[in-house]
Amino acid sequence: MKFLARITRMPLPIALVLSVVVLCGWIPRFLNGDWRQVLPTLLLVVVNGVMFWYLTVCAGLARDRDGLPLFVYLLSATAFLAANGCWQGQTAVLCMLLVLLLLRKAFREDEPTESAFVAALLLSGASLVLPDMVWLIPAVWVAYILLHSFGLRVWLATLIGAAVFAVYFVLAWHFGWIENVYMPMFDRSWLFSALPLSEAIKEVSLIGIGIVLFVASLVRTDRDSTGQQNWLLLFTLFFIVAGGLSLFPMRTAATACCGSLLPVALLLFSGLWVLFFRQRESAARGIMYIIGLILLVVCYWI
Repeated sequence: MKFLARITRMPLPIALVLSVVVLCGWIPRFLNGDWRQVLPTLLLVVVNGVMFWYLTVCAGLARDRDGLPLFVYLLSATAFLAANGCWQGQTAVLCMLLVLLLLRKAFREDEPTESAFVAALLLSGASLVLPDMVWLIPAVWVAYILLHSFGLRVWLATLIGAAVFAVYFVLAWHFGWIENVYMPMFDRSWLFSALPLSEAIKEVSLIGIGIVLFVASLVRTDRDSTGQQNWLLLFTLFFIVAGGLSLFPMRTAATACCGSLLPVALLLFSGLWVLFFRQRESAARGIMYIIGLILLVVCYWI
């Protein structure tokens, strides 16, 4: 039983070795595609994995020698390579990580106007490559409300941040420097009609596991620290928005995978995973950990 309770521990050196093995799943993409496009995307995935590990350490969700966050994110990203193999999704993940780091200031400030301005500007900028990112701006308002940091100044700061980007976009679109990428946002389709059946089932399964992790974490929220409660709220809020939009991707064939918010949902799924399995060690959590890893590995091989 002690073995099951401690199986969730993953020292950083072991996580690094396993991560290298997992990243071998990108080899077929190098063989079948243009390596000049695949390599920058792979580097973005690795950078995002390291930043996610840094976020969990700074947030106190993992120890500095704990490699679980890095391994889980890289395994999830490689298991859903159809969406994560696009540079658009990984750019959006990088912006989402920066937004989460900015939201940390709301844990200590009453009205974090500067971070609210930058967060809205980042999400607006990311929407140029992944238009659905603009839907996360209202989610940021809800996040500040949940963190008891929302006010008129915070709301105005987010509006100003979005307005600064809107002015740039309108001018650039007027002069023909960029195209209007926001039109497909309102032309959406059901996931099972937009993607192959195997990919659709994998996405729905991931969202289902994420919901289970949220409910399981919620059971003992009252006994957690305030920081863990806040991160549970943030991960869950953005996971619901990103996961919900992933179920109804934009209809445009070119953006069926590369225009999906699934990479962002996978980042938040990894956050829920780390939060749940780092709360307390027990045999039950060890069994759930093994089952979860098996499901991710199955998605990895399909």
